[in-house]
Amino acid sequence: LAEKLRLADFAITQFFWTADHYFRMVDELEAHGVDTPVIPSLFPIINAATAERFTLLNGATWPRWLADRLEPVADNPQEVRKIGIEVATKLGEELLANDPPGLHIYTMNTSAAPKEVWRNLGLVSADG
Repeated sequence: LAEKLRLADFAITQFFWTADHYFRMVDELEAHGVDTPVIPSLFPIINAATAERFTLLNGATWPRWLADRLEPVADNPQEVRKIGIEVATKLGEELLANDPPGLHIYTMNTSAAPKEVWRNLGLVSADG
């Protein structure tokens, strides 16, 4: 990864569920002399099964803490969405507190949930 990033102007991560994964990767890249900006990604969950499937397809681990929050409300799309936006907002807050070079958000062909996360983070106006 370090060799590829040395040739890039910037990079965008896959989504992840824990800010420490991003911070650890950036620290490791810096230890290898890579200063290419790496933009972290947020994925607001609106469907638990889809989010779990995408996580596993990306070769990542579906975290137990997230499964424990979503499984009890799996049949309630509004609650799944509420938790998904809350999780993405909290992760975004953790990332922004450490001054990343930007934020990328997965839209999954819908703008409502990403806009809500942006509003929660104070990155767009209430009507934006």
